[in-house]
Amino acid sequence: LVGLGGGKTLRHRALNRLAHLDTDRERRQVVESTVEQAAGRVPVVANVAAPSPQAALEFAYHAREAGASAVLAVPPYVRKPTIDGVMTYYAAIAEAAQLPVIVQVTMEQTGTMLVGSEIGAALNMLECFPEVVAIGMNCATGPVEMAEHIRFLSQNSTRPISIQPNAG
Repeated sequence: LVGLGGGKTLRHRALNRLAHLDTDRERRQVVESTVEQAAGRVPVVANVAAPSPQAALEFAYHAREAGASAVLAVPPYVRKPTIDGVMTYYAAIAEAAQLPVIVQVTMEQTGTMLVGSEIGAALNMLECFPEVVAIGMNCATGPVEMAEHIRFLSQNSTRPISIQPNAG
């Protein structure tokens, strides 16, 4: 979120490894500690990714209560929802957090998202949400395979772009 003003590319750490902590309590403590340490000097983006929508909503609510500046959300990754299900999910995250939302979609080796659609459909859907301040992408492939999707987002998104190559 730092530097959202001028450019279209957003780089952040987003407390991104929160989903890999052992307990929900640890995740909450990391968010609280980070907000405390940042002390308003820089925005804190809390990752609310979770195996279930309910858990993600609880993390989004906690992020707001802890004083985070924004939340990072990915679609539920245990069950593959439909596009309508994803829209409902992101609306619920925005409502629970009442903070700006950075959405990351996950691209598979097939060139489609976890929900089975392509990046253009995701962009059209996400741009309907005023709470979505940046649209991001991570991948189950690698940086090279992301290039076409990054190009599409950079040419078509009205929002900053967050890219996280985390495989490959």
